[in-house]
Amino acid sequence: MNAILTLSLFALAADPEGRLQFDKTSLDRGEVKSGVPLVETFKLMNPTPKSVVVTSLTGTCGCLKPKISSQVIQPGESAEIRFEVNTLSQPVGPNRWKLFLRYRPEGGPEIDQTLELTAKLSREVTVEPCALVVVTTDGVNRDIVVKSDPRKPV
Repeated sequence: MNAILTLSLFALAADPEGRLQFDKTSLDRGEVKSGVPLVETFKLMNPTPKSVVVTSLTGTCGCLKPKISSQVIQPGESAEIRFEVNTLSQPVGPNRWKLFLRYRPEGGPEIDQTLELTAKLSREVTVEPCALVVVTTDGVNRDIVVKSDPRKPV
């Protein structure tokens, strides 16, 4: 009787599709100052008896730099996804960034998971252009404008 009960509980705990478990799939960071990178970590675990391979990790814009600690997650092991946003190029106010994770359990179909980070950006200083790359052999002149909120001294 105990062996049957134990086997039944294990069958209920394992996901037959081989899905990863996440500590969270979305997070609201509230109000954040623009200009510094916004970094968050999402943890995931493989509760299945099969290895899982991460096949792609893409963001909704070029401002995202996702990194995963391991492309292959063995049974019972965990990994972390570092979700970094360059806030300097993002508009002031509410923002939503999505990261699309695609993975394949051993012997199974690919599974998609979306991770989402939201924040309300506020800006004290404006730098225009927010990014500037110049390659030249003859030299170049370029104006860079720095604006500050007169109510908040820099």
